[in-house]
Amino acid sequence: MSEDKSIGHHDVSLIKQRLYDHCRAYVEHLINTAQAGIKESQVAASQEGKSSAGDKFETHRAMMHLQMEGFIRRLESAESLERKLNAIKPKKQFCRVESGSLIETDRGWYYVSLSANPLVIEGVKYICLSTEAPIYRSLAGGQGGEGMEWIAPDGEEEWIEILAVY
Repeated sequence: MSEDKSIGHHDVSLIKQRLYDHCRAYVEHLINTAQAGIKESQVAASQEGKSSAGDKFETHRAMMHLQMEGFIRRLESAESLERKLNAIKPKKQFCRVESGSLIETDRGWYYVSLSANPLVIEGVKYICLSTEAPIYRSLAGGQGGEGMEWIAPDGEEEWIEILAVY
C-alpha cells in the first residue's frame, strides 16, 4: 500500500523554506571551506623559509600556489551557486517546473535549486536538484499530470510522472 505523501498549501511554504535554508547552509559550507583552504595555503607558503635548499623552497611554494588555485576555483564555483540560490524566491508558488519549484512525482519529491544532499522532513525525502541535472532537463516546464521519459543514470529510458508542482 502506498502512503499518501501530499502536503497542504501551508506546509508547502514551510517545506520550501527549509529546503532553501538547507541549500543555503550547504553553499555557505562550500564557501567557508574554500576560504579556509585559501588562507591555509597562504600561511603554509609564507611559513617555509628560504634555506640552503632553494629548490625545495621553490617546489613547496609552487605546490602551495597550485593548491591555492584549486581552492580559488572551488570558491568561485560556490559563489556561482550562491548567486543562483539568491535568485530563488522560496515563498513563490509555481505551476510549472522551474528553478525554485517543489515537484511531487511518482518517483519522489524534488526541490529545484542546486545539487545538495537530500533532506528528510517528517519522514519524506526531498532531493535537491540542480537545473543541470538530466532529470531536471526532462521535467523543465512540465506541470502536474504530465509525464515524460528521461534517461536514468544507468542509461535506460524511464518514465516519470509529475503529480504536482508547488
